Amino acid sequence: MANHSFYVQSCCTKLPSILPKSMEDNQWSLLQLGTADWYHSQTGMDQEGFLPNYTQLMTWDFAQPLDTNFPKLSRDNSQPKEEKRLYLGLEYECPTGHRTILSPHTITEVFNWTELVQTITPNQYDLNVAKMVANKAIPLHLSCQCSKSAQLQRLYLVNHQVEGVYLKPCIKTQARKLSSTKQKKESVFEWSDSAFIPPDSAVCLRFPYIYLDATDKYINPRHFEFYLQPNFVKLEAE
Repeated sequence: MANHSFYVQSCCTKLPSILPKSMEDNQWSLLQLGTADWYHSQTGMDQEGFLPNYTQLMTWDFAQPLDTNFPKLSRDNSQPKEEKRLYLGLEYECPTGHRTILSPHTITEVFNWTELVQTITPNQYDLNVAKMVANKAIPLHLSCQCSKSAQLQRLYLVNHQVEGVYLKPCIKTQARKLSSTKQKKESVFEWSDSAFIPPDSAVCLRFPYIYLDATDKYINPRHFEFYLQPNFVKLEAE
């Protein structure tokens, strides 16, 4: 389980949730952090608790030529490009309080997740790794470098002028093969609708800290595997 003292820290609880009223749930919160300038790619996440050098969000590049009748000339004689980009961060946290952003580097150096590493080539690390990750099932529990179990606690999404971006997370559970639990039924946790993420914004999605089944019984990660389902970030054009 994650560190509960970090989960309820005031920096998050003081921010209002921007989920539509029809989707409000005390187990989820979507927080407005500010404009896209809230995140600086050169310095990474500026918050306490993160492991050193593991604070960078993943990039999803949408660079397009500027729409102008008089393009400026550059040295390579190409038209300048407008910065259209998403930054995606999946934050895991262990009981010790280690906070780590999922990235190609943390996947190999902090988390033992060879399945994803094998699908990403080096030239995809920088510009579009976020797109690849958003289209995969993401385990909610990974092993931290301190050997304790780290839990997915927060999702960060920074929108630099990309139109038609929506967030719709869905989490499913499945019983582990060797589990002796009597809770065999798969549970699904999802929103009733998508949340629009406007251009020039930075938001934080706080995941539930614990998960209960339809009978309000605790779903123990020792007996169940949890996965954030693919396509949790959606584009209107897709």
